[in-house]
Amino acid sequence: MKLLSRAARWLAVVAIAPVAGALLAAPVHAGAPEPEPQSEAGAHARSAIPTLCLNAHLADLGWQGWRCGAGTWVVAGTTGQSRAMEALRILFSDAGFMCAEAHLAGIGWQGAVCGTAGQIIEVGTTGQARQMEALRIYSSTASLCFDAHLADVGWQGAVCAAAPGAVTRGTTGQSRRMEAVSLLAW
Repeated sequence: MKLLSRAARWLAVVAIAPVAGALLAAPVHAGAPEPEPQSEAGAHARSAIPTLCLNAHLADLGWQGWRCGAGTWVVAGTTGQSRAMEALRILFSDAGFMCAEAHLAGIGWQGAVCGTAGQIIEVGTTGQARQMEALRIYSSTASLCFDAHLADVGWQGAVCAAAPGAVTRGTTGQSRRMEAVSLLAW
């Protein structure tokens, strides 16, 4: 039943994609008021080249700072430090919209959070010491490749999807922390 519920929720997100992208006008992140991205992220978001920016919240460190790229792999998180990624912020400049959904320790799939170009999408938790274990990302207009670095596994290997499409990395049911992500949008 849970699997059917998750699948139905995700299909609903995909089904409303053309409408949702046009209707989203307010920030859709969870939690406290969002600080403005650092100047590099803001500059990329305003450029004509589709750009992706990531900011990971890491155990015992907090927010890592924005990492941005246009047509290149963007990596957020750490490797070799046994440090859990607890939350992720995504900012993109492509037309259309993007959704993300995190699978969290003790919670499961959190529910999709969507935003349009220039809006910050935030998934995961802060202040709860709750590790992210899997992540699914959907884009209405950009093709995506996604890889994740997991505890005791390393990099899983990239998966790609043409737009519109979704990519998922990580594990469920293994209590395995996600430590870093690498994402490419084009």
